[in-house]
Amino acid sequence: MSENGVDGDPCSSSIPNITKSFLESALQKKVKTFDVISGSNPGDNFTSVLYGVDVVLEDDSSDHPQQHLLLKLYPNHPIRQKFLDDTNLFWKEYSVYKTLIPEYMKLQKKVVQKKSDLLKLAFPPFVGGSAINYKNALSKNAEDEHKSDFFSNYILMQDVRKSCGFTMANKQLGLDFDHCALVVKELAKLHALSLAYKVHSGLSTLTSRFPFLAEAFLSDENVFIQPVAKSNFEMVLQLMETDVSLKGSEAMRSFRKLDGKIMDIFKMFVSPEGVDEVEARKLRRLMGPNEDENNGKKQWIVGGHGDCWINNMLFRYDPITKKPVEIMLVDLQVFRESCLTLDLVYFFYTSTDHNLRSQSLDSLLQLYADHFLQFCRILDTPPFPDFSVKELKRRFNRSKVLGFMMAILVLPIILTSPENSVNLDDVEVKASGKEGEEGEIPDLSDLLDSMKVKEAGDQNLMQSRFQGMILELHKDGVL
Repeated sequence: MSENGVDGDPCSSSIPNITKSFLESALQKKVKTFDVISGSNPGDNFTSVLYGVDVVLEDDSSDHPQQHLLLKLYPNHPIRQKFLDDTNLFWKEYSVYKTLIPEYMKLQKKVVQKKSDLLKLAFPPFVGGSAINYKNALSKNAEDEHKSDFFSNYILMQDVRKSCGFTMANKQLGLDFDHCALVVKELAKLHALSLAYKVHSGLSTLTSRFPFLAEAFLSDENVFIQPVAKSNFEMVLQLMETDVSLKGSEAMRSFRKLDGKIMDIFKMFVSPEGVDEVEARKLRRLMGPNEDENNGKKQWIVGGHGDCWINNMLFRYDPITKKPVEIMLVDLQVFRESCLTLDLVYFFYTSTDHNLRSQSLDSLLQLYADHFLQFCRILDTPPFPDFSVKELKRRFNRSKVLGFMMAILVLPIILTSPENSVNLDDVEVKASGKEGEEGEIPDLSDLLDSMKVKEAGDQNLMQSRFQGMILELHKDGVL
C-alpha cells in the first residue's frame, strides 16, 4: 500500500492525491496506514464525488483499530463545480453538519427532561470537513480556489455501511411499509426538532439565524434545474402518450396542461414562507376533501431534509427476519426550510409505488402525526395550533402535485438500472458561448441526453410507475 492509498485503485485516475498528511490534518490524529476505494456507483451523484477511506491510526489500541470513513469531495468537472459554486450547496451541507445539528443537540440538553429521551438524528456521524462560502465577497474567484487547493471543500464522515452494516434498498422496487415507517418516523423527529429550536430560541425562521439554509437548488442561480426539469417532463409526457390505458384519457389531458409549469410549481410550494394556498388550489382539477379558502392560514414551516428520496437513504436489516430496523438519511445539500408536507410528498412519490400508497398512505401519515406530536412533547414544544391528522392529510393532498413534479425530476435516475447508468464524469458539458446573468451558460445537451431513459426494460418500469401515479392523482382531483 502506498502512502497516498490509491496506487492500483480503480478510482485513482480520477481523484486528487489523498495523502497521509491530509488525513492526519482532517482527523487530528497520526495515521499508520490507509486505503481509498470508490464510494458510489456511476450515475449516483451529480453534485459530489464519494470515496471510502479505511484508516488505521498510529496510537489506536482498541479492538477495532481500523476506522471506516466516507470522504465527500467536489466533482472533478469544472461545470459541475460551477453548479456547486453558484448554488453554494456544498457549503450548506457542511454548515448543517458543523453548525445546525450541534445546535439542535444543545437545545435538547436544555429542554428534554430525561437523558434517555434525547433524540438522536439519523445522520452519519460527522468527523470533520472544510468548505468555502461562495456567497462570501472574499471568495469570488471560485476557479482559482479549486486549482489552488482541491481539499478546500470536503466532508468526512463515518462510513456506516462498513462500520454499522447499513446498505441501500433496491431503488427500482420502491419501498414497502416497514421501510416507509422508518422514514416517516425520522422525518417527524427532524421536523419536530426544528420547530422546537425555533420556539425555544424565539425565532420566526431558522434561516434568520442560519443564512446557509436559504433556498438555492430551485433558485434562478441554478442554471441546471430548469433545462433538466423541462427535458424530463417532455420525456415522461412522450413515454406516457404511448400507454394504451391512458391514451385519450382525461387524466392525460390534465397532465399535458402542466407542460411548461414545472418550475412555477416548484416555486409555488418550495418557500420558507410556506405554500401559496390560493395558487395551489387553482392547480387542482377538483377541490380536495376538507378544502376551503380558510385552510392553511397558519403555515407549517420546519427545517426539512429537502432531498428525501430512496437514493439518500441507507437501511440496516435484522439478520434473521431481513426486515429493516434502522435508517440513515444522507446528502444534506438541499436541506431547506419549508412546509413539512414537502419532505413527505417528495418521499412518497419518488420512492414508493401506487400499491403501497393506495394500501398504506393513510396509516403512514397517521404514524407521522403520532410521532411528530410525541417528539414535540419530549421537546416541551407546542405543535402547530391547527395540527391534526385530518389537516395533515389535507395539506398532503394539496401538495401531491409537487410530489408528482419531483418524481418527474428524479424517477428517471432511480429507475435506470445500474448497468445502464452513465458515469457523469464521462459526460461532456460544453461551453455554449452564450452569456447569462450569472456568466456563461453551459451547453447541457450531452448531459440531458445521458439522463434519458433509453433501455426498454427501464422504460417499461418507468411507464408502470407513472401510470399508477397519473391515475391516482386524477382520481384524487389533483390532475
